[in-house]
Amino acid sequence: DADIFVNQDNASVFYDSYLGRYVALGHSTANVTYLTTATDLTAQNWAPLTHFTNDAAMYWYNWVVDPATADIFTVGRTFRVYSAQNNYGGVATKFMTVTLGGGTTPNAPPARPTYPYPYTSVPDHNPGWQRTPDQPLGSVVNADFTGDSNIPTGWETWPYPWQTGSYGVRIVAAPSMGGAALRLDASTIGQSVEQTVDVAPNTTYTLSAWAQEADTGHPIYVGVKAFGGSETRAAIASQTYAQGHVTFTTGPASTTARIYLWKPAGGVGYADAVTLVRP
Repeated sequence: DADIFVNQDNASVFYDSYLGRYVALGHSTANVTYLTTATDLTAQNWAPLTHFTNDAAMYWYNWVVDPATADIFTVGRTFRVYSAQNNYGGVATKFMTVTLGGGTTPNAPPARPTYPYPYTSVPDHNPGWQRTPDQPLGSVVNADFTGDSNIPTGWETWPYPWQTGSYGVRIVAAPSMGGAALRLDASTIGQSVEQTVDVAPNTTYTLSAWAQEADTGHPIYVGVKAFGGSETRAAIASQTYAQGHVTFTTGPASTTARIYLWKPAGGVGYADAVTLVRP
């Protein structure tokens, strides 16, 4: 990190949809907390560092999560900051909750990120940082996993970013589906891929995917969350490719939804041909 923020320790970088900016926060080598924002990760046009919070409340490694969506890449106005310093003031708080102020005037609508930018601008090369260019409403990027050799472009993966030993995701041949498919090797905590798609408010959509389980009793799930309604998913429990789908209606202010393919703990699953359409 020192090549960008001189004499600073590790920075946690994420996109804040309330600010419409990328945010970096961390703890310096001089034990001072900092925060800064940018509009373009390729240009790395970070604003001057500002003091963030009580310096004793953070230490070394810090990371954020949106408590409403469990998203670690994109957060809203309120988010949590977890830190290696988890005993501040003798209390094992584990995290602090941050709510961004609106200032003296209402915030302008969040700006969209600058597209495209290479994920090589982020040190860990995690494909989740490569925000996808604007697509027509309801479009799924890389819906059939074609052209990938390993990491599924356009999808964020959890907990393993790609095949790591016996666990993770990879792209395999799927002649029965006409090309490639996603393979999910679930660890003891499962394996998933997710993607944020643009949607219209107050609109009904059907999300579908084809999948198959390698072993009976270990289904794959297709689901959606963070759309202004309750998370919903459908199990695909078949040892040959079968289609599963869920129907949902976006909230009155919702312009994005989070779709996913999830393989719970244990076993192997395959998925392909993801679609999102208005019935």
